[in-house]
Amino acid sequence: MSFVRGIKVMLLCTFVLVSSLYSQNLSKKELLEFYPYNIDNSWSYVWVYHDVLNDYYEAGREKIFISKDTVVDNIKYWVIQYDIHGYGNYTKYLERIDSVTGNVLRISDLSSGNIDCIDNVYANVGDTISISNNRDIPYCTNMVINSIRDTVINNFQTTIREVTGLPQLNKLFFARKIGLLGSGSNYWIDSAKVNGMAYNHITDIHEKTNPIVTHFNLQQNYPNPFNPSTLIKYSVVNSANVSLKIYDVLGNEVATLINEEKLSGSYEVVFDTKEGSQNLASGVYFYQLRAGDFVQTKKMILLR
Repeated sequence: MSFVRGIKVMLLCTFVLVSSLYSQNLSKKELLEFYPYNIDNSWSYVWVYHDVLNDYYEAGREKIFISKDTVVDNIKYWVIQYDIHGYGNYTKYLERIDSVTGNVLRISDLSSGNIDCIDNVYANVGDTISISNNRDIPYCTNMVINSIRDTVINNFQTTIREVTGLPQLNKLFFARKIGLLGSGSNYWIDSAKVNGMAYNHITDIHEKTNPIVTHFNLQQNYPNPFNPSTLIKYSVVNSANVSLKIYDVLGNEVATLINEEKLSGSYEVVFDTKEGSQNLASGVYFYQLRAGDFVQTKKMILLR
C-alpha cells in the first residue's frame, strides 16, 4: 500500500470512527427526539413536481398531525394523520418507538395486523437498518445512517440526522425536537408545532459557513412553491448598490426587499407575503437582483 493511499485510508477510518462516536454520544432520550411524538404536534410540508422540458409545475402542501393516542395489544401507539394534497382528505396510521430496541414501528392498516419497521433511532453512523413499507422512502428495503451532526435551524441549536434508503438512494433528514425535515429538494418542511414550540419559515438546515465570494449570484428561492414566505439568497462580489425586487407576470413591481449598498459577501432575505400592504394571489412571480452591472431574474410560485 502506498504512503498516500495509507493516509487516505487512515483518514477515512478516523472519520467513520469519529462519526460513530459522535452518534453514540447522544443519549437514548436525545435519539428518541428525532421522532417527537405528542398529541397536537403538527408539521407542514411543501412538495413540488417540475417538468423542466415542458416548464410545468405541479405542487401541493402535505399536512401531518398527531390527533390522539390509542392502545393496540396493550401497547400505546400515536395516531398520526396526514393529508398529502392539503384538501382535508386525511389518511391515518399508527406509530410508536420501541424504547428497548430503538425500532420505529408503524401500523398502516389495522385490518391487516402488519407492523412495519420504518427506522431505528439507536443505529450508529454507517449502520444499515432493515425497513419495510416506509412511505417516506418508497421502494427501499434498507436504510443506512450517513451522518449525525450539530447544526442551527432558525437560531435553534439542534442535531441533523441524515439517512439514505437503499437501493433507491432516497434521502431523509431529521432534526432533534422537530422531526422529519424532508426527503430532498422536492419535499421539505416549512413549518411545525412540536411540544408547544412553533417553528416557522424553516429554511436553514446546514452548518454555518462563510465562503469567499467569487461571483455575483442569485439563488433559487426556498421553498418554492411557497406560502406565505420564502427565503432568497444572493452573493455580492464587491461593494455595490444592490436592489432585490419582486414583480408579477405583467412586470408590475409588487415589493422591494433590498435597495442599499452591500459589501462583498453572501446574504439572505425573507419575502413574507403577510408583511406590508400587498395581498398577493396565487401564481407566478419574478424576483430580480441588480448589483452594479449584474442583473439576474428568477421565477417563484406563490401557492395559497
